[in-house]
Amino acid sequence: MLQKIQARVLNLSVGVGLLLLHLSLYSLFAYYGISAFFTPMISSVIEWLLWDPQVFVVRLQDIGLTLIAAAYAASQRDWQGLKQLFKASVTTAIITHLLKHVVRRTRPHGKGNLSFPSGHASSAFSAAAFIHDRYGAEKAIPAYIVASFVGCIRVHKLAHFPTDVIAGATLAILTAYEYVQRKPTVAENATAPMASPSSSVRLKIA
Repeated sequence: MLQKIQARVLNLSVGVGLLLLHLSLYSLFAYYGISAFFTPMISSVIEWLLWDPQVFVVRLQDIGLTLIAAAYAASQRDWQGLKQLFKASVTTAIITHLLKHVVRRTRPHGKGNLSFPSGHASSAFSAAAFIHDRYGAEKAIPAYIVASFVGCIRVHKLAHFPTDVIAGATLAILTAYEYVQRKPTVAENATAPMASPSSSVRLKIA
């Protein structure tokens, strides 16, 4: 039980920590200007990556990361993992939309009142958390980075407050932890105890 709680705290800390790091960098860039930290050429590249609405990262706002996670699971022939991804993603989406209609928080730009929590953040972090819980933290780092960018972009576009994004990420990570189990390694499968034919015969006779 203690190990399960520790794993949950670690999982949540990694995802929210990366998100807070990106939000902090965004705040520095927005306040001082990117050019205060980098050369003009590098600054223009960073601005394009962060703010251009046509960039690939932004196009992952909705279900892009979920599709990538599903494609990776399918490439591993991990059908059980696909089921877990589906359950975690659907549950996260349902809870997110229920909370939106209960809280009815006005968005920063004033258009609409479904700001809390961020659906884009919960969707992106749901996929990242699935990869983390199923395949390990190392494989999940790129997904967490992309999910953090998604959250920062939503804040930059005044579609959400930072707390909306953090809430969506937290919800997704906790939900994934409940539904997703780590995939056994080849070594673990090889060392798993197997019932011998004689023991199965004895069970049937008994």
